[in-house]
Amino acid sequence: MKKFIQMTRPVFLLKDESEEMLVNFLQTSKQRTGLKQRPQTKESRQRAAFFDKDLPLFVKYCKSQGFQMEGNEMLFSQVLMNSVDLWNFQFNQKKYGRIVQKGDSIRDVFERYLDQVDESEQYQITSIEFLRQSMIGQRLLPVSIKAEKLMRQLLIHEKRNSGEELRRFEKRLNNV
Repeated sequence: MKKFIQMTRPVFLLKDESEEMLVNFLQTSKQRTGLKQRPQTKESRQRAAFFDKDLPLFVKYCKSQGFQMEGNEMLFSQVLMNSVDLWNFQFNQKKYGRIVQKGDSIRDVFERYLDQVDESEQYQITSIEFLRQSMIGQRLLPVSIKAEKLMRQLLIHEKRNSGEELRRFEKRLNNV
């Protein structure tokens, strides 16, 4: 499963609605005929390619290796989702290091996150999910908080601290 995730990088599965989509896909695999609409966004095209091409091949491969899919769709989807979560966390931790340190406040974490994470990736689901898992690991957030709520909190923090935005801009200028 790890190699499959590294090959396909299905990071869109990190979104909350994706688990239900994945289970529905696995349960209706015999009735499926492909997407009816042409996807418009990059993420939609990636999702379509994953569900129309990569995942069916992977399911066939798993079945050929002896995995009984019928009746185990929930288990398969949960293992896949957990593996994507773990891969995303490890990938981002290698890229950005530890965002959350022991004894940090939420404000400290938000500032470090905004400083370390590339500006173009700060509000991507992959980075937000990494931040969420890191903060949960240090008990700064409850497990029940969703990535969307954390993203809103980060946006509010950024707006309230617009002076910090200027400092980050100066830092970026100095790095050029």
